[in-house]
Amino acid sequence: MDILPMSTTELERLKVMQQLEEKRMSQKEAGRILNLCTRHIKRLLKAYRKQGAAGLISKHRGQESNNRLSDSTRQQALDM
Repeated sequence: MDILPMSTTELERLKVMQQLEEKRMSQKEAGRILNLCTRHIKRLLKAYRKQGAAGLISKHRGQESNNRLSDSTRQQALDM
């Protein structure tokens, strides 16, 4: 069993997905709780069913930003 680092938002999603899976909550109600549309809830539920809790973790974690400055530009700004 692997330990998955999850944010508080992702932990909240996990709780809601577990309730959805157990049929204790509707997708519409889950959308209200998580402040997401039902289409997004369906996408999250599909990922949860396929991959478990790992499916709810952001895929962008650990990647560089698209707006990141190059190292040389950043160094020039620091040298000023």
